[in-house]
Parts: sequence; structure tokens; C-alpha cells
Amino acid sequence: MTKINLKKPSIIVFEGIAKKTIFKSEFSPVDSTPTPALLRAVEYSNVAGMDAQPVYPFKRYTKPLFTHTKVGNKRHIESLIPQKEGLGKRYFSRDLETAFLVLKDIAQIKENQATIVFGTVSFSKESKARINRTPDHAKAYGKLLRERLWNEPTIIVLESSPIKPEDEATEATDGIEITHAHVITIIREAPESTLKRLRKILKFDNPSTKNAVVVATDYILKQPYTELIELEEEQFGSLPTKEGKAHPYWLGSWRQTDSDEVKRRVPVNIASSDYISKEFGKMEARKRYGFIHFGNLRGLKVKERIETTREFKRKYKSTSRES
Repeated sequence: MTKINLKKPSIIVFEGIAKKTIFKSEFSPVDSTPTPALLRAVEYSNVAGMDAQPVYPFKRYTKPLFTHTKVGNKRHIESLIPQKEGLGKRYFSRDLETAFLVLKDIAQIKENQATIVFGTVSFSKESKARINRTPDHAKAYGKLLRERLWNEPTIIVLESSPIKPEDEATEATDGIEITHAHVITIIREAPESTLKRLRKILKFDNPSTKNAVVVATDYILKQPYTELIELEEEQFGSLPTKEGKAHPYWLGSWRQTDSDEVKRRVPVNIASSDYISKEFGKMEARKRYGFIHFGNLRGLKVKERIETTREFKRKYKSTSRES
């Protein structure tokens, strides 16, 4: 059994399939040589599209190894991933996942000075009517972004809600209409000014509502305050009660007094593309999402992912869905 030294800080470096992955741990095994099982888990995470996704203590996300369906109804849906216990399963999109990994590649090149951002706009009554009249909603919205001179590679997902009684009749069916859009894109060089420009572009779709547009480079990850965390506090000190208070063990985490949640601010990551795939089990899902300004980068990334999957299978002689 591996002995754990809770006092000796260290850094473990893993060599992933596609690139070096650095896992920093203040409290790690005394023998810092990674076990083969741990190496396989890290490599599986990269190949399956879970790279850099936050780990939740109350649920486990497991994706199968990468596959690519070129044609047919499953072009946008490759598998299912578990949700919280009791909530069954939901769809995720390999198309969106692959596009996000392209954005990540761009952001990781220092010279690009790029940061991944997530944006949401709730459409005005007029914008909803216009989008819902189009035969291909995502394609139409992508065209609008191009016309507004947004020139960065961008993932677009349009989501729906039940039609409100006060709304005008649209081309929507089954009492459902497109009500808002999510975008995942990048900003470069002067981030704050570019963020303002992106907000202004999205604001065209709802100019009169103050909080209709949200654009951010990060978000707050929440997890339950558990007995294990309480035990850690006894050993290493209490969680800060406010964001921004540094702690050698808790790093950026904090917990408000008497709260049942622990919070941590994390950058936009691949979990974002999984989150906005949640409606893709519906028949018209392919019209709900699209891409602009990617060129051939998504196709090249697909080829790369197919090859890294083959390498993983050859290395471990396994086609298992589990790591």
C-alpha cells in the first residue's frame, strides 16, 4: 500500500499522449514515481476528451475513447455521460468537444496571447422571432456574428424554452422556441477591451435588457462541504471565508460562514462544451449548433484525436471505456 506523506510538498509531472501535463500537488505520495494505473488514467482523460475538466467529489464523469461518426443521425452525438446519481444520463457532443480543444490549442501558444471566453445572450422578443423563422438557427446566428465583424473561431449553441403567452407566434414547434445563445470563443492581446467588444456584439440581440449578456473568462465551481473537507480543515487550517484570501493548502478555494458549499474560481474549460450539449438529444440538434472561423482546424484535430486514440489502444491493448 502506498504511504502518503501529508507534510512533504512535491510536484508530479506526467507525460501525456498529446502533450506534457503537469499535475501540481502539495500533498502527494512519498515515492513520487507515478504508478502505471495513474499514468493510464491521465492519458485516458486526454484521449477521451476530459482533459483539464474539474473533478467533482459527488459525481463522476466518464467518457468513452474518442470515436468519429462521419455521417448519419449520430453525427453530433457520440455517447452518453453519467450525471448526478438519480438523474440518469445526458448527451455530449464530440463536435463541440473537438472545437473546444482547437480553441485550447490556440490559447496555449503564448504568441497568440489568447484567452478562452464563454458568453451567453438572452434574445429580445424581436430577436427570438427572427431566429425562430430561420430554417437553420445556428447557421443564421453565425452569419450575424460574421456581419458584425467578429473574426475569431467561435462555437455557437442556441437553446430553447417553452413559448411564453405574450410572445408572438413563430415557426417554433411543440410549444418550444429558441430563446438564448451560448458562444465559446477566444479574445486576444488586450483582453478587457476585446471582452467589451464581444459584449457589444452580443448586445445587439437584446439592447434594452440590462443583464441580457454575460461574458466571462472563468466561473465559480461549487462543491458540497463534506466531512472529508471538515477533516482536512482540522489538519491544515480552515477554509478562507472570502474569495481572494491566499492559503497554502486551500489555494483559491473558499467557503462562506455556515455555507454547505465550497467555491473555487476556475478558467473556462472543456466542461463548458459538455454543458451546452445538454439539449442535443433532440431531433433538430444539428440546427442548434455551429462554428465560424475554424477553417480546417477542426478536421485536423479530428485526425489527431483518431491517431492518439489508436496509440492509446496499442499501448494498453484495450478498447475499454473505463480507465
